[in-house]
Amino acid sequence: MYAARLADAPDRGCTAVATAARDSSVHVAKAAILLLGAQCRAAAHVPLLDSIAARTGTGAYDWHRGAQATVALAVTDAERAGARIHALARHPSAFARVYAAHAARHVRDAALLHRLVRDTSANVRTAVVAGLAATIGHAADSVYVAQLATTESELLMAAAAALEGTTHPDALPRLLDALDRVTALQRETSRDARVALLERIEELGSASHSNRIRPYLSDFDHRIVARAARILEQWTGSRVSGVVRPLPRLPLPTYREAAQLARSTFVLVMQDGGEIAIRLMPFDAPTNAARFARLARAGYYDGLTIHRADYNFVVQGGSPGANEYSGDGPYTRDELGEPNWRGTVGLSTRGRDTGDAQFYINLVDNVRLDHEYTVFGVVTRGMDVVDRLREGAVIRRIREAAR
Repeated sequence: MYAARLADAPDRGCTAVATAARDSSVHVAKAAILLLGAQCRAAAHVPLLDSIAARTGTGAYDWHRGAQATVALAVTDAERAGARIHALARHPSAFARVYAAHAARHVRDAALLHRLVRDTSANVRTAVVAGLAATIGHAADSVYVAQLATTESELLMAAAAALEGTTHPDALPRLLDALDRVTALQRETSRDARVALLERIEELGSASHSNRIRPYLSDFDHRIVARAARILEQWTGSRVSGVVRPLPRLPLPTYREAAQLARSTFVLVMQDGGEIAIRLMPFDAPTNAARFARLARAGYYDGLTIHRADYNFVVQGGSPGANEYSGDGPYTRDELGEPNWRGTVGLSTRGRDTGDAQFYINLVDNVRLDHEYTVFGVVTRGMDVVDRLREGAVIRRIREAAR
């Protein structure tokens, strides 16, 4: 909201933004630092950004201001940002190193991006692929092809996008192999990656590759069946049809199981000692409440992170890959109806009926999410803990307690 007002009075408004960049609240400071690199790109703010970037901590919870300032500095003064970016690229947190990759993209530091492509984190390599594609394009095609050896959806999507228009001789064989390998996992959450791979295969392939695509005419995902049929029709000029063979659905809980869940509280014990108590809504969102409970009891969420913290919106976590595209294998259906008020717990999706056990907690009343996203729980204690969550916050474990 404040950012929109800057267009009318940038000089006066940016002075206030610079003051806010020093705010005691990390969330407020990060938002202000972002604006300093986006709408307040004045030389006068460079020393401030540099001083904040210089104080990037090496712990799990003290790097956020510095990482955001490094990116803003890269946008504002590329030469001055160089040393800060290289320091951030050595940070022990993969979340922080993602910021380093973004900053390297802004200053077009292809050498650093090439070094970061060896990072152990798929999220860092995803940012690297996007950075190389934006800075040197097809000169890094061998890098994109090499990343197709992964099963990480977001990285596969980035590599497939970067290979648009490529002439690299290994691109098509590696794309086809990646498609087969990810499909063999039999996980509905692979949809986005498989669609991206098929899109690039359609561009680079021909009728001579039809036998590699025909098996997908009887896939478990209707989107994949439709895409495979379209590709074959494009390649061969013949009408093609397929059949969907869906994977087994998750069962609904019994009334007794739902009643038991309604009497329980699930407590997220964070790495820093904070606790967030959640009451599930098994009679409003039975499938999704039951899955959350089942996974929590099995230790699925233990050690996972909060990978998104959008102040004045939501915090989101519960992804094994710490990103939007990694979650529990089967999709669950939408169970809409409950409002997205502050403190409610919802299900992250990427389209209708694509719940994968990632969850978000509303920091404010987000009425625009109503009838679009499933709400399956509500925070009954610990909203102060939720409010201070940052990217990379670790869920130590979830314990169940009777109410």
